[in-house]
Amino acid sequence: MSRGYYQSICDEISAKFERISEIVSHSPSIGSYHESILRSIVSSILPNTISVKTGFVLTSTGISPQTDFLVIHETDPYAYVFKEAEFAIVHARAVSTIGEVKTNITKAEFIESFGKCIKTNQLYSNAGWINSFIFSYGSGPKTVRGAQSWLQAAFDKHPGAQTFQLPDIIVFFENGVICIRDKSTGNDRDTYKIWSPAQHEKIRLFITQRFISSILGSCERKFQKPTPGNPGGEDY
Repeated sequence: MSRGYYQSICDEISAKFERISEIVSHSPSIGSYHESILRSIVSSILPNTISVKTGFVLTSTGISPQTDFLVIHETDPYAYVFKEAEFAIVHARAVSTIGEVKTNITKAEFIESFGKCIKTNQLYSNAGWINSFIFSYGSGPKTVRGAQSWLQAAFDKHPGAQTFQLPDIIVFFENGVICIRDKSTGNDRDTYKIWSPAQHEKIRLFITQRFISSILGSCERKFQKPTPGNPGGEDY
């Protein structure tokens, strides 16, 4: 994809999030609409066989916390346990990305969202298969050091989490901060590579590229060739 393509998505996120915030002051309504904006924008660039909804992920070992953002592959004939409008309960094998979406995230909300990603990822026995993220439009840390502090607080709250269970990407969009999980490191704050405006001139464009690419990449991995020992390519 070209830089102009990602810039158009970046501009759309900014414009739609800012427009509703200027008109409406009721925080719960703004939060729900912002979740819907992000689902709509991502859905518009995915094939018609893939949908984006909110709801729960179900496996043979349990059910996830309610999740703001689910990328669902509808080619699976048993994808849905239940669906109505944007809400769904979905079998884990049909999901390639989960995410938490916030308007103005606090540190406490960040730690809670971090934990929800871990709990959902724990349901998957195929380590590293599902993509997960936290996306906050406003608020949050503004520097690498600030992001490190928030991450350390989340690690302290969830000390037993394995690396593959952690969110893959954490975005503080308006502040221009992104944390990307480095799969080669251990379970501490160095697990994440962090960028801020000080590290990248066109930080919001960079954030949009990495965020969208992670979702598209997870969709591609969903269709990887099955292995001989795992005919379905998955194990739930």
